[in-house]
Parts: sequence; C-alpha cells; structure tokens
Amino acid sequence: MKKRLFIAITLPEDTRKKLFNSLTGVFLDNNNFKQIPIDNIHLTLKFIGDFEEKNLNILKKTVSQAVEGFNAFYFKIGNQINAFPRIDLARIVFAPVTEGSDEIFKLFNLLENSLRKLKIKKEDKKFTAHITLARIKNFVNLKDKVDFVKIPNIEPLICEKIVLFESILNQSGAKYIALGEFNLKK
Repeated sequence: MKKRLFIAITLPEDTRKKLFNSLTGVFLDNNNFKQIPIDNIHLTLKFIGDFEEKNLNILKKTVSQAVEGFNAFYFKIGNQINAFPRIDLARIVFAPVTEGSDEIFKLFNLLENSLRKLKIKKEDKKFTAHITLARIKNFVNLKDKVDFVKIPNIEPLICEKIVLFESILNQSGAKYIALGEFNLKK
C-alpha cells in the first residue's frame, strides 16, 4: 500500500493564524480561489509523492541520518505575498521566506541527495523557500491585490526539526498526519 508523503518545516499556531488572516476577505470575488486551512499551513521541503508503506522505516532512517548533523537555524517570513508562476499569472499564492532561505535551500539539497538512494525523484523545478497560502484554479492577475495584502510582522522563527507527513486527500481538502519528526542539531 502506498502513502502520499512530504517533508516540511512546521510553523507555530500564531504564525499560521497571521498568515491565514492576511488573506481573509481579499479574494472573496474569486470562486477559483482556495485558501489553505490554518492547520495545513507549513513550509514544504520535499514532496515525495506516493511511497510504499512497507519502506517507511527505511525512509525515516534515511531522513534522520541526512539531517542529524544539520544545525538548527532561524528564518523570517516576508510581509508581502507573491505568486507562482508569477504575480500577473498566479496559480499559487505564497508568503516568501526573506531571511534564512540559504539554510532552507541547503536542507532541501541534503534531503534531495539522500532520498535519491531510495529512488525518490529529484525536483524538476528550482526550489524556492515559501509558504503556500492559497491555490487558484485558473490563472489570475494579482498585481492589483498585492498592495492590499499585508502579512503582519512575524518575528524570526527557529527551525529545530523537520516533519514527515502523510497527506490524505478527500473532498473537503487534505488532511496531514505526522509520521515522524527529525531534530536538527542544537
């Protein structure tokens, strides 16, 4: 049996609420807009996809060994939204990481290289440290919305661990279940 997996940096509840509330009411006129629920807001490091449940312990051991010497670090979330693929052709609305993205990128690369041993495919796209806040069904120009959405100042956050999640998709959205936590070096 396969599980749909990803590895992420979790965020404190107050940070997730601030990020969620920064978009509340801004996109009411857009039926294609789907905001990420507060409990699901996180920073994805690596989307693994479908993975055999019987190999879960090997995956956990590989992740644990990959990060055991990696130092905990601080990162900061910016106060203005951005979008992929770009702001005037948006499909994903996100909060950018403005400080600490180098460390996040190093952590991403460490995971990418370690997980190749398990035949987990490398990312095709360039990695950008970000926190997804909403998805849009059809491309939308958000240039006129950017100035209205202000993410409140969020103090620098510490990343002391990463988490392996299972994502269970259903009609009401995705439910995330933590399958393992991996501490960084303090």
